[in-house]
Amino acid sequence: MNASPEELEKTDFYPFSQIAEQPNAMSIWGMVAHIIYSQIDPDLPSTLSKTVINDIIRGKVGFESLLFSDDLDMKALENYGSIAQRANLSLQAGCDLALYCWAKLDIMEQLAAELPPLSAKGWNRWHGIR
Repeated sequence: MNASPEELEKTDFYPFSQIAEQPNAMSIWGMVAHIIYSQIDPDLPSTLSKTVINDIIRGKVGFESLLFSDDLDMKALENYGSIAQRANLSLQAGCDLALYCWAKLDIMEQLAAELPPLSAKGWNRWHGIR
């Protein structure tokens, strides 16, 4: 997507910033898409971008609830390593949970062996605690 950050604030990000301001915001979970915002982070899809997750979603938008990656076995991420590498990158970027939806046992075992447990921040978000 080639829109400017200012344009995105008024369009794509606006509904999410409105949700973030609601009293029940911590009970609403979010999912990061694999879209590339070329004027924010031209190199990485949102799911793997610290800039998008920390600066935009958590910062500008103010979304502090639980945040999932989209399914990490989608074609949009095929150039970013194995499923386990993608999962690690999404967690390092700021997602609380990494989704893998294909249920291939060997990959699920690899994910279980290689990924860290849910962080304390993620645990608090899961339970709606700020």
